[in-house]
Order: sequence, then structure tokens, then C-alpha cells
Amino acid sequence: MNKQIIIISYFAISMTACSFPMSLIGLNPEVSSNLNLSSSASLDADLQASALQILSQNCTACHGSSSGSANIYGLTDVNHLIADGLIVPGDPNQSYLLRVIQNNQMPPSGPLSQGDKETLRLWILGGGAGNGSGGTTQPTNPAPTPAPGPAPLPTDLQGQALQVLSQNCTACHGATSGSAGVFGLTNADHLISSGLVVSGNPSASRIFNVIQGGSMPPRGPLAAGDQETIRKWIAAGVTSDGGSQTPVPAPNPTPTPAPAPSLPSDIQGQALRILSQNCTACHGETSGSAGVYGLTNVDHLLSSGLVVEGDPTKSRVFTVIQSGVMPPRGALAAADQEIIRKWIASEMVTGPNQPPIPVPSPEATFKYISNEILTPKCVACHNVSNKKGGYAFDTYSGVVKAVNKSTPTDSDLYKETKKGDMPPRPGTVLNSEQLNLLLTWIKAGAPNN
Repeated sequence: MNKQIIIISYFAISMTACSFPMSLIGLNPEVSSNLNLSSSASLDADLQASALQILSQNCTACHGSSSGSANIYGLTDVNHLIADGLIVPGDPNQSYLLRVIQNNQMPPSGPLSQGDKETLRLWILGGGAGNGSGGTTQPTNPAPTPAPGPAPLPTDLQGQALQVLSQNCTACHGATSGSAGVFGLTNADHLISSGLVVSGNPSASRIFNVIQGGSMPPRGPLAAGDQETIRKWIAAGVTSDGGSQTPVPAPNPTPTPAPAPSLPSDIQGQALRILSQNCTACHGETSGSAGVYGLTNVDHLLSSGLVVEGDPTKSRVFTVIQSGVMPPRGALAAADQEIIRKWIASEMVTGPNQPPIPVPSPEATFKYISNEILTPKCVACHNVSNKKGGYAFDTYSGVVKAVNKSTPTDSDLYKETKKGDMPPRPGTVLNSEQLNLLLTWIKAGAPNN
């Protein structure tokens, strides 16, 4: 014990004058290459630069400067990180950004190294995240020289097209796994065998449709020239790579699980209602964030592989909910997760025999407006963890801040929805009945009923 006290005391006295091995002070050795501990003055600057460089290299493919997947953006803008609650200076445990990185939920291409995680943790812990000087704070370290590209491809056009995909898509879609189950985007044979590309027919090629439609990449559409390169390549006929690229390993065959006993038909309605209320703000009927959509369409859930009937553990729509990755505003209640799990484990009803999603009768109450309008349409962007525009609509107190009881029609909540500017995603604009309910409730004094 006395030796430990002497060592700690000596460290406290000598910290600013000496450079210690990282292992001696309990810091992950991987971090040593990122930090300069020669003085406390340089520590904050170097640590912040290193942290922002890590975020820039690993996150900005999906999370741009002003928009991004799951409405998360501005990850190299320190002031924005704090204002949006993504980082709490001095408290890594309360910093959402660090939690999803430490839990390996992000980035989708694979976990960061322990050294990078530790750099981010120390930066937040030391309050370095509070040192923003206003506006966007860019990493000061130069980006590393990219690794040499793959061997030349059979044709110039194919090489150019695959280079576009490599530069813009592989952060989320790796060689053997990726977001939404899409991977191997630089492997021509896999693109064809998986149906992502239909050689000779761009309009039937899913990879081209999502790029042309602007839903991918999530940070913003590709340049028209890059889109045209991909279109011409597919139209001209995709050349087999002949094994010149790393082959995609075939998944191990798994036995088809025995069908579970059917559960009451209303469990499907309950499960779809949960998905409708909590997911459709970002994932619409025909398009959505990260290319995921149609979450209340059972046939689509099965055909897209988002749900594997009878096996919740292989169903991505369940695993991302169970792990807390989705919804981005916070985890679903355990009871809601269990309903979804039981539904997938049972025999699902498809086709025209699907039971309808149960919907309560409309009424001008806060409970109805919160459950049927605000939660499915607004809360994904306006919540206590991400107060976009300064509003949080997942609590009563947050909703009434957007209400003007003396002049109901002048309420921000009513004005923005009536104009049709909000919600911004196509197909989520409030209809006349919903607008009337909203205005009626505000005119009644916006009670918490």
C-alpha cells in the first residue's frame, strides 16, 4: 500500500514534466500513438483533434455535416454534439455517442479499436468536448494516406463503378456483412448472385435504384457523373471478377426451424402497431433511412430478410430493437420487445389474410395525439435526447412548449404541421382529421388528458 501511495504521489507531481508509458498510468497503450502528453496545455488540443479525426474517419459516411442516418449529424462539430445531447462533457456514461461506440453498435462496418474508444472516452471525460470555439470544429490531423486499391478490374468502366461504390458505400456495407444485410458491393459476382445488380438492366438493379432515388448514401446523393458511371456499367453488362477480388464466403446452411404453434392473430396486429408507432417516422412505406422501409408490410419484411419467420435472433428488425440501437431516441419498453419477439417466433400471417393493425377511435386528447400522431410522426427527431428545433415531443411538458393556448392557431405545433413542412418525410404529413384534432385539443387548453 505504501508503495502505491508513493507511486501515485510521484505521478501527480511529475505529470506535467515527464512522459510516462501508457501502461504505467492505466491508459490503453493503443492510445499513445494518438496523444501528446508532454504538457497539459497540448493535451486538450491533441486529444480533441484525435477524437474528431476518429469520428471523421469512421462516422461521416452516414452522418454528414447537416443531415444523416437516424437524423444524427454534425459529428465533427463540437458545439452541435453538445447541443444535441450526443456528448455530455465530463460524463462519458451519459454520452450517447460514446455508448453506441463502446457497445459496438456503431459503426456498422465493425467496432472501433480499443485505442480509439479510449481516446473518445478520455476526451469527453476531460471536458475537452466543452472546448468548442463556435461553429464546426474540424479535425486538425491530416487524413491518413489511403491503402493501395485492389488489382485492376477487367474493364475501365467496371473499375470506375466499383471505385465509386468503394468510396461511398463500404463504410456501412463491408465485404461480408453490412447495414440492412447488404454487403460485398465491390464484388461483381456477389452483386449479381444476390440480385443487387441485374446485368444489362439498371432499372431492375436495386443498387442503382436506391442511388438514383437519393436514399443512398444517407449523407446525400452521389454526383450525377458517378450515378451515370454506375448506370452505364450495369447497362453494358457486368463482367465477372473471376476471383480477382476477395470472395464472399457462403453462409453456413442452417436447418429450417420447426414451425412454432400459432399465437392469437391479434399479436401480429399488436406487433405491427408497435412498429408503426415507433419506426415509421424514419422508415416509410416505400423508402426510408438506411434503405429500410415497409416495416408494417409483413410480406416485405419476409422477402427483404428483415424478418426470418420463426427465428427472432436472425431477424434484423428484432435484433436492432433488442440491442437498443433502434429507435434512435431510446429503447422500446421490454413488453413491446417481447410482443415483437413472440410474433416473429410464431407463424406469421401473410397475404390478403393479414389482420388489420388495431387503431383506436380518434379523440382530441393528449393521449391519442401523443400515441397516434406525435410518436409515429414527430418524436424520432424531437425528443429529450435530440431536441431538433428546440422541441421534445415525447413528454407532455415538451409538447406544451410548442402550444400557444391564448392563440391556438399561432401554436408552432399547429402552424408547422398545417403548412405541411413538418413532418418532413413523404407520407407522414398530417391529414385534415389529425390537424382538426390537434387544434381542438389546443383550443381546449391543451390538457394532459
